[in-house]
Amino acid sequence: MASKGKKRRDARRQRKLRQEERAAAGEGVVVDATHEVSDEASPPEPVEQTQRPVRKKRKKKAGPRFRINGWFVGVPMAVGGVIVVAVLILTSGTSSVTAPQVEATPDPRVEGLPIVQTISVDAGGGAADAFFQPNNITGPAGEAFEIVVQNTGSLSHNLTIAGVDGEYDTSDDWTTDPLLMTAGEQGRVVVLIEEPGTYLFRCLIHPQVQTGQLTIQ
Repeated sequence: MASKGKKRRDARRQRKLRQEERAAAGEGVVVDATHEVSDEASPPEPVEQTQRPVRKKRKKKAGPRFRINGWFVGVPMAVGGVIVVAVLILTSGTSSVTAPQVEATPDPRVEGLPIVQTISVDAGGGAADAFFQPNNITGPAGEAFEIVVQNTGSLSHNLTIAGVDGEYDTSDDWTTDPLLMTAGEQGRVVVLIEEPGTYLFRCLIHPQVQTGQLTIQ
């Protein structure tokens, strides 16, 4: 019995030595539950790899991209506004009175009547020193006469006569045709006043400085 136990121990020792030699030589050793040694090692289980979906890059639209700065829009608009204001000042003066734009039509009060007298008047000067020359004129009572106004200045002018009521902007006013005379332009108004007396006239654009007096006799 002792010899059999010794042989078993020697066999286990030899198997252990062989295992250590194989481990040292790089050979795989697999020991099962009954401590039997197998020369072949089981291959490693394959590892599943999860592949991420590839995102497609967005294609950029071809062509240059422009970005408009608000400065490039605001400045031209501001400059244009200044130019418009300057033109209005140069052409119509700085008066607070705005002359209405009325189309020229024949005045039924004098239409077809013979003209018995013509009076010439110059209109000139600047916004602060506009004038009529002469600014005192005389016309016949009860007969049609004309006043021819020549604009000799650089601004627009007008001549409007207050009627019998002595008020401007009423139905009995007499005013030049065209209503506004630009620089170098000539205007004309035919007048018929029955009642003798003194009647005032003025420029609608420069009413404070450009005034005159008409005497009917």
